[in-house]
Order: sequence, then C-alpha cells, then structure tokens
Amino acid sequence: MFVPVLLLFVLLQDKPAAKPEAQQKPAQKPDVVVVDPTVPPSQEQEQAPPKEYFLDVVKAEKEIEVGNFHMKRHNWNAAATRFEEATRWNPKSAEAWLRLGEAREKTGETTKALEAYRKYLELLPHGKKARDVQKAISRLERDLKQ
Repeated sequence: MFVPVLLLFVLLQDKPAAKPEAQQKPAQKPDVVVVDPTVPPSQEQEQAPPKEYFLDVVKAEKEIEVGNFHMKRHNWNAAATRFEEATRWNPKSAEAWLRLGEAREKTGETTKALEAYRKYLELLPHGKKARDVQKAISRLERDLKQ
C-alpha cells in the first residue's frame, strides 16, 4: 500500500503547475506569404539575400552524393543543380566539375558542359578520366561547329 502512494506522490511532484489564463500567450499567426504568380513582384518586396559560399568540403561531398543519386535516376537537371552547388562549396573539387560536365551534356547544354570539362582538366590534367574528358571536349566542340 505504501509503494502506490509514494509513486502517486512522485508523479504529482513532476507535473508542472498550470499557468493562470491571464499569463498564457495568445496564439500567433504563422508567417505565411501568399504570392500570386500572375502578378509581377513589386520593388517594395524584400529580396532574399544572396547565399554566401565558403570552402566547405563536407557540404560539397554531400551535394555530389545527392547529384549522383539524381544521375542514376536520369534526373539530369536536378543532378546538374547539385553538382553546381558542389562546385560553389568547393571550387577545387575536380569530381564535382567532371560530374557537372556530364550532367550538362545530358541536358544538352553543350557550352556549359565544355566549361565544366575544361575546369576539370585545369584542376586534374593527368587524372584517371582526363583522356575521356579530352574526347568528350573534342566531340562537343565538333557538335558545336555543325
């Protein structure tokens, strides 16, 4: 009999005291902004500040990982966006530039693919994929001339 009473006493001690109604905060409205896409934005609306990038190898690797996920699913635009983000977080990531070139080539953006491939060769001129990238650059340049 003593144990249940003691247990009840402990449970009641842990329970916070109820606040009086006068001290409770009124419910706040959520910050939701409804934008009509048919109306051009006015100059009065605030623009989001541009995203600041700094060297972050971990974020770059994560973006490459997600980009590879999209590449496997043939979602070229999403992959290209992720690889581009990776190049912003780590501009010296040769893998990010290579994968960006591959994704841009798949989307048909030949000039952007060439830029990415050239940047890869600038960073890693004797890498494992350098010969393949040279061939891709030659092929894309030939396609542009036609």
